[in-house]
Formats: sequence, C-alpha cells, structure tokens
Amino acid sequence: MKLRPTVSNASRIVAIGAIALLGISGTAAAAKASKPTHKKPAATKPAAVARAAGVIKAVDAKSHTVTVMVGKATDVFHAAAAKVTVAGKSASIGALKAGEHATITYTHKGKAFDASAIVVAKA
Repeated sequence: MKLRPTVSNASRIVAIGAIALLGISGTAAAAKASKPTHKKPAATKPAAVARAAGVIKAVDAKSHTVTVMVGKATDVFHAAAAKVTVAGKSASIGALKAGEHATITYTHKGKAFDASAIVVAKA
C-alpha cells in the first residue's frame, strides 16, 4: 500500500493566496511597464497679438516690409501675409505710401514683427 502525503487545508489556502498575489502583482507590473515613460513637451505660448499706429516711412514691396515711425521709434514690419486695407478697400502692399498714417496688427517673435493687417484710413 502506498502512502500519500497529506496536505492540510491551511497549506492549500496559503498556496492559492500566494499564486493569486503573484498574478495580481505581475499584472500591475505589466500595466506600469506598458505606460509611456516620456513626458509631453511643454506647450509653447502663441505670440501675443499687438497693434501699433504710426506714420509709414518706407515700403519695400519686393521684400514685403513696411517701415513705420511709432512715436520716436522706427519699426520694420514683415508684411508678406498681411491683409492690407486702404480707405476701406482691400489693397496690395504696393498701394501703401510714405507719409500715410497706418494701424498695424502684428505678432512679435524674438526680433521679428510679423504684420497680419495694415489699415490706412484715408488715401
């Protein structure tokens, strides 16, 4: 007659508990490992929109620039994509003339002034 080793109920419960615990912690470790560890880059702020009013000193249609005297300062605005309006009508950058009073809507990034709109009230 062969003797079988006896296992108590308490030993069975401990073994089942250990297997379940290992299974749960293994699943949690796998879930942690599947998450990306890199951070998203910080969002950059869009350039603030500003307005300036002054007298046009020079216009260069080839390089799409308009030089404007704002107070005592002279600023050069890049106007390649600017919407130009003269006396309430749409116009091209070539329609602007030195001596006219203009209001420029622009963004400032670094040293560049990028005009989005140039409005001359009277031609």
